[in-house]
Amino acid sequence: MAVTLFAVIAIGGCGKKDAATINGNIKKVFSTSNSNSPSSIGFTYDAQNRLTLAEQFDSAGTLVGHITVTYTANSLHYEAFDSAGASQYVADATLNAQGLVTSVTGDASVLTYDSEGHLLLRDNGATDKDIYTYSNGNKIKEISVGSSSSDTTTYTYLTDKTELRNRGMSFMGKGSKNLLSTETRNPGASVRVYTYEYDSKGRVSKETTVEPFYNGVQTFTYFD
Repeated sequence: MAVTLFAVIAIGGCGKKDAATINGNIKKVFSTSNSNSPSSIGFTYDAQNRLTLAEQFDSAGTLVGHITVTYTANSLHYEAFDSAGASQYVADATLNAQGLVTSVTGDASVLTYDSEGHLLLRDNGATDKDIYTYSNGNKIKEISVGSSSSDTTTYTYLTDKTELRNRGMSFMGKGSKNLLSTETRNPGASVRVYTYEYDSKGRVSKETTVEPFYNGVQTFTYFD
C-alpha cells in the first residue's frame, strides 16, 4: 500500500467540505471484483472529520499496509507503510487558508482550486498535468496530459442522489455533489456504469461497478 499522496485520491476520492452535515464518516469499505482478490480498507478520523489512518486488509483479515496523515495549521505529513510497518513513502504538503493542498515536498506539482474548493488543476510543469472541469457541483471531465499522450475521462451523475460519503480527504478538494452514474475513458471507449443500494439513512451501502470485462462491488459501513 505504498501509494503517493496523489494516489490516495483513488483509494478514497476527494472529501466533502461540508463534513458536519454528513450522516457518519465511512468506517470500512469492503471490495471485490472479477480481477482482484477481496480486500477492505478501514478509516480513522480526527475531530475535524479529517483522515488520520487508513488500513488495508486482505480477504483473510491480514494487514497489507497502512497510511497515516497528521496535520498542523498550514501543512500535513503523509506516510505509507508496508505490511511489516516499514515506511515506503513520505510526503509533506502545504495547505492554504482553506485547508487545501497547494504543493507537496519532493513533487513539482502545483494544485489550483476554484472558489468552491474543487480541484481544477494539478500541474507538474515538466512532465504531466491533470485538468478537471466541474458543472453544477460535479466533476464532468478529467484530462490527464503526459509527456507523449493524453487521456480524457468524462462523468455523468444521478442528479437526484446526493453524495454523502466522507473519507476525510477534504484537503484534496471538495468532491462532486451527486452520486456518479457513468465514467467514460476517452471518446468511444467502454463505459463504466455505477449503481447503488442505500441504508436507512440514505447513505450508500453497496456500490456496483460494471463495464466490459470488469465487475466490482464495494460495501460500506459507517461511524454513527
